[in-house]
Amino acid sequence: MREIITHGDGWYIANGVTLHKNLPVTLIDRAAKRVVSTNSIVADYDHLVIATGSRPFIPPVPGHQLPGVITYHDLDDVDKMLAVAKGSKIVVINGDLFGLEAAADLKMQGIDVTALHLMPTLMERQLDPAAGYLLENAFTERGVKVITQSNTKQVLGSDHIEGVELADGTVIECSMVVMGIRPAMALAKASGLAVNRGIVVDDQMRTDDPYTFALGECAEHRGTCYGLVAPLYEIGQVLASTLVDEAAIYQSSMTSTKLKVIRIDLFLAGDFGEGEDREEIVLRDASADIYKRLVLKDDRIIVAALCGEKAYGP
Repeated sequence: MREIITHGDGWYIANGVTLHKNLPVTLIDRAAKRVVSTNSIVADYDHLVIATGSRPFIPPVPGHQLPGVITYHDLDDVDKMLAVAKGSKIVVINGDLFGLEAAADLKMQGIDVTALHLMPTLMERQLDPAAGYLLENAFTERGVKVITQSNTKQVLGSDHIEGVELADGTVIECSMVVMGIRPAMALAKASGLAVNRGIVVDDQMRTDDPYTFALGECAEHRGTCYGLVAPLYEIGQVLASTLVDEAAIYQSSMTSTKLKVIRIDLFLAGDFGEGEDREEIVLRDASADIYKRLVLKDDRIIVAALCGEKAYGP
């Protein structure tokens, strides 16, 4: 764990930062401009920055409390998944980037994996139906069962997991269920701040309270929640400038991600939000399992989605 710690205790002392560990904040009193922690530590503020990140999200379907229902959130979760014997059956709920990577990694460990996704297309925010089908087919050919448009009704079992039942009556046998994460915004919501998919912020990372800011995985900027490191550094620089009264604007980041597991090549880069005056150039070669999509605006490439070819990406 030491490899991922950016600053030790000495750094905080040397820079005049008071650090309280393992003391979650339970109350934001915006009127009094103070926060209260679990053991009643009170801290007053002039400006407040919320950086609560993401939290495991387990839908409250019947059976969700059974042993073996886990998330892919931290190293303990990874250890639990890797401890499952080869040949066991696991269901992964969520066909986003992290869910697909979890499914692929489990398959590489010799585990029988089924990936469930609520929407008709995998990674529907980044891929059109044709590319989503190509990605789904690539996983299926490599032994990962994929079921889209799957709404989980319940987790079956009494004292241990026996399977997952879908809304259409389909039953999938398994001994473990892996679910995902969501922006941690409960504290912000309880304090009356505007939330949507995350805590809604403007181009200075300011919430609808002029003295409160948010950044990281919990924040939603222009409809997007960023979970990658590169844009979060950019956002942090804008916020730091704003807090010392320097002009700074965050517009968006040209993020790029790769899904390169069990010999599936997928590269995504750009702003996948909707917008006007966009032109698409798409190449599909079904026989070669190749898909390329570029989106242009003002004669500039703003989106690239490439699947099935190794000679691309940084």
